[in-house]
Amino acid sequence: MKKILVFLIFFPFVSKGQSCDLIYLPKSQNLVASYNFNNIPVGMYVGGYIKTSFPSPFIYTTPISYLNRIGISITNRKMDFMFGGFIESYRDSIKITPDFWLKIHTLKIITNTANGFDFVIALNYMKKTNLGIGISIPLGNIY
Repeated sequence: MKKILVFLIFFPFVSKGQSCDLIYLPKSQNLVASYNFNNIPVGMYVGGYIKTSFPSPFIYTTPISYLNRIGISITNRKMDFMFGGFIESYRDSIKITPDFWLKIHTLKIITNTANGFDFVIALNYMKKTNLGIGISIPLGNIY
């Protein structure tokens, strides 16, 4: 599962999307990677739970990571709206909860540009509101 999560995080770098956003939600310990396709305002996002705590001397199970969210991203270059599903897996069932996002690209709003490196503030609503921070990395032919 760790290999799948690493592939999904680095897939935007290989695919030459318009931009890739990496967002960390400290409250829920999730890392989310999203990217938008070239010339259309639609993209996708995937995310996973990452926990790297120090184990007790007799338990060696960290770091723990698994994929737990996937969805679609719609952008206007300064703000993104994302919606999808949060997946909770139990021993005998899977529960999918709606997952809504609002991402604000701070430097693009301040400088009034559509391209370039940026910092992201993300607001996520799943069962409760989560605040995340991240970066936006431009890829491909952006200028």
